[in-house]
Amino acid sequence: GRQAIRNWWLAAKAKYRHHAEPIGMEQAGGKTIVRATVTGNFPGSPAVLTFTFGLAGDRITDLEIG
Repeated sequence: GRQAIRNWWLAAKAKYRHHAEPIGMEQAGGKTIVRATVTGNFPGSPAVLTFTFGLAGDRITDLEIG
């Protein structure tokens, strides 16, 4: 649920001290796709990642990061 997602986000932020800078966005197949350069304290930094969001109104229903 929402609290589990929040806990995951805060733990990842504390461990990797990452920052994402969006570099592009598009809509495809009912999803919002955001590409971002992510920097932080992790192997391979910086990396360009793709965040694919499923949305319902103002809520995220699913998220795939690749």
